[in-house]
Amino acid sequence: MSQFQVLPEYDAQQFDKPPKFNNQERISFFIMDKILDHVFVRNSNPDARVGAILQLGYFKATNKFYNINSYYKQDIRYISDLLNVDYKTINLLRNYPSTSKSNHKRLILEGLGFESFYKHKDLFDETIKNFVANQMLPRKIIYSVIDIFNEKKIETPSYDAFCKSITKHFRDFESSNIEQLDKILTKNLFLC
Repeated sequence: MSQFQVLPEYDAQQFDKPPKFNNQERISFFIMDKILDHVFVRNSNPDARVGAILQLGYFKATNKFYNINSYYKQDIRYISDLLNVDYKTINLLRNYPSTSKSNHKRLILEGLGFESFYKHKDLFDETIKNFVANQMLPRKIIYSVIDIFNEKKIETPSYDAFCKSITKHFRDFESSNIEQLDKILTKNLFLC
């Protein structure tokens, strides 16, 4: 079974892309923060340093983490210049291992007082289930969950996670309603 397309195609594509910063935003979001001191003391890999600052800046802006493939070249160039690293030598796909990325993600979450989405998957599903039961529009569900997660300082999940959960709970809700209707009709049929 296919998933619901909750957002229009363009919005769905943008949901999992990092924010596009102007120069002033780059200056304010891409800074060497104390959260990353551990990274800079222990890691001489320039790709890991660039990747860590990218993750931190994007997360501070949106409370989300993004796929390395979606990082913007102009942001990589800006951070490379900030760190006095030759931009042409940076290859995050090859030289920023997933173990480093995961470790940096953990440091960022802890440093900013956030918790991982995966620790709150049950809350996520239960919240969506309740919104579906109240017949909230799928698009509104996404933004309402994001508001709740921001308030509780929980990482925002991917668009795919939203679509899977919303689709599942709408289908479950529909099946439950059909089952209840079937029972009522069957009962009324026998009463006639």
